[in-house]
Amino acid sequence: MNKSDFVKENGFFRAEFNGISFSISDSTMSDEVLQLAGKILLAYPQKVTAIAEHISQDEWIANTYKLSKEEIADKLHKPSILLSKDGGQISYCENEIDFSHILDLEFSGVLDVLYDVGMDG
Repeated sequence: MNKSDFVKENGFFRAEFNGISFSISDSTMSDEVLQLAGKILLAYPQKVTAIAEHISQDEWIANTYKLSKEEIADKLHKPSILLSKDGGQISYCENEIDFSHILDLEFSGVLDVLYDVGMDG
């Protein structure tokens, strides 16, 4: 993954690889962040189950939607990832858990630590 793979618009570098959208702010763009993006791209398919399990453990989501981690994984769809130097935020704008809200969660590392699940509308 190279900086030239991204399009710069409105202060962000944006690109899509294998159905995953990446955004990196102009001030954050670096070889280190590009390496992190590449690692996340490779790891994401194996991390979806852990992401879904983390979402399923959120008390509000668990009580409201009553979905298993498998059901959640099937309903996430295309991720959009905003990267920082050591992690970032994943947004699921096209999720089928709740059609009127965007599902967000923050992470650090190569999706190693997941935290702060939220629904934005």
